[in-house]
Amino acid sequence: MSIPKRCMLSKEFVYRQARPVIGFDISERSFRGNFGMDVIDIILLYDEIRRATTLRRIRLPNLWTFRHLLQCLNFMKVMGRNWSAITGKWRVSWRTFRKRMYQTLVILDFVLEKINFGDRNDQWSIKDPSCILDTFTCPIQKPSRRAVQYRARPKFPFGLKYEVCSSIGNPKIVWLKGPFKGSAADMRIVSDSGLRETLSDAGEQAVADAGYVLPAGKEEDEIIRPISKKKFKLTEHDRLYNYFVYSGRSAVERLIRRIRVFDCLNQAWRLGVFLHGKITNIIGRLVNWMLKSKPLG
Repeated sequence: MSIPKRCMLSKEFVYRQARPVIGFDISERSFRGNFGMDVIDIILLYDEIRRATTLRRIRLPNLWTFRHLLQCLNFMKVMGRNWSAITGKWRVSWRTFRKRMYQTLVILDFVLEKINFGDRNDQWSIKDPSCILDTFTCPIQKPSRRAVQYRARPKFPFGLKYEVCSSIGNPKIVWLKGPFKGSAADMRIVSDSGLRETLSDAGEQAVADAGYVLPAGKEEDEIIRPISKKKFKLTEHDRLYNYFVYSGRSAVERLIRRIRVFDCLNQAWRLGVFLHGKITNIIGRLVNWMLKSKPLG
């Protein structure tokens, strides 16, 4: 992909601004490893911000610059346990760094397109199923209160859960809710997030994995799940059915992998739960924005 002529930034300028982190190792791999995005993607993202400012959709804070965007992306990509590991490279105090990061998150919240559940019908009109459902867990440090409710074993000692839905046909994130406590069951999250009620009102179903256990006394609900090997001896038809269910779920799993490219969701989170939810939502919208130029295929 080439840089449009309207963009005011060049690759050389971006590398020069990112030099405190990447040093003189000017390569796409090194840049992506520190910021989670390619150089061209960041240039286009900054162009979106600049155009939104020109159209007066947003007003940038005083002294906000392109470097502050890089600092925020660097935090989301390589957030370390020691804040000095990041702030030392950028040569700013943690207080200043945190202020700039909050400002950038507010700007991205205005610029990036919202995640809309209605987008599931853009290229797929079938209602059974209409989307693909899954959850993922992000580790956090041991909470000071009610730590048992945040246990997320066997993956992590403590964690926060998020619910994500992918569209079918042209995969993109159409639903991202959370955070939920790590001990919450998947079926409980479906009810608490409002997805079950939304699907029920629309007369639709979502494809999910075997972790979404069918409630007792029901023969079917809003979730299409594989047939369990533990309860039934699978026939050839059952194996074929499970094959299509599992192969269909690959889209949402690949989207979750793209979300987890940003290591702040893979390391033990030490800040507030609200900020974790905000950053996760921004990352999900960033993934959707990057899918326009780099679809899953």
